[in-house]
Amino acid sequence: MARLPVTSILAACLGGAMAAAIVVAAAPGARTVTRTVPMTTSVAANAIAADRSTHATLAHEIYVRAAPSVVAISASSQASGFFGGTQTDTGSGIVVSRKGLILTNNHVVSGATSITVQFGGSGGATRRARVVGVDASNDLALVSVNPAGLRLARLHFDSRGLSVGDPAFAIGNPFTYDQTLTVGVISALGRTISSPNGARIAGAIQTDAALNPGNSGGPLLDARGRVIGVNTAIFSPSGGSVGIAFDIPSDTVKNVIAQLREKGSVTRGWIGVQIQPVTPDIADGLGLKKAAGALVSEPQPNSPAAKAGIESGDVITSVDGTAIADARELARRIGTTAPGTSVKLSVVHQ
Repeated sequence: MARLPVTSILAACLGGAMAAAIVVAAAPGARTVTRTVPMTTSVAANAIAADRSTHATLAHEIYVRAAPSVVAISASSQASGFFGGTQTDTGSGIVVSRKGLILTNNHVVSGATSITVQFGGSGGATRRARVVGVDASNDLALVSVNPAGLRLARLHFDSRGLSVGDPAFAIGNPFTYDQTLTVGVISALGRTISSPNGARIAGAIQTDAALNPGNSGGPLLDARGRVIGVNTAIFSPSGGSVGIAFDIPSDTVKNVIAQLREKGSVTRGWIGVQIQPVTPDIADGLGLKKAAGALVSEPQPNSPAAKAGIESGDVITSVDGTAIADARELARRIGTTAPGTSVKLSVVHQ
């Protein structure tokens, strides 16, 4: 799995002649005539052009609204090895506050001795930045710049209601080509990826929008202009885009931003259970209607789960009224809940 330090996929139709059968009803006493009228290539071409025009218009509108809130980041650090020197890594970032707070990936700024943020593409304003806080396990970092003289607009983060096949738009700084837009779809949901420190990031969004080195920390947006994820990693034998990229979902990101703003670090929720997937065989053995939720292997002594009466063999099916698809989703939901918060769990008790 390569970390990102994101070519357009557009719906295409094959050209060619098309035919439509038209039945013409005659007056009483007359015979009915059926004619086959070929649809000319120009009509088909016009339909394809109209579809492409609509798609291009949407992509342009998303870009115009979102691009001013996407920045390019350069992070310099002391290179290791015999010769030493300075090493510069590049990435992207998202404005999350008019007060100068910017979200990016931790692997973009980790170990940096100097961080520079560029606004508005080539020729735009640049500012030195400092790190406010990091969440290495989710590969996220919050940096801050002096906002004086900048007109900053923040974007809306929301990854609810996504479906495979939905349009996806990525903006970033691939190979230092700032303010680059690439287009694709959501290829899969609920992926699990690894952060650079080895922690597992559950609920990741997979997309075929082209992501490349330099896109890290930039936004993945949907057709409504919402930031649905933060571009983070790619799978690539070559190091460049092969159409398999991963984003940290915004519902995870929002919780991290809130904690980093407040205290510069992240504390994860914990209920104290060891869990495992509910397989079809387990579901059948427990009399469940479907293989979903998380099977409790063992609650830890004196944990919140044990105190609530959860036992080995119980199946947790929802959190605060929202169904849990599997054990990974339960771990993500609890992990992104602030400690001290009360949650309502629906449990199938054997």
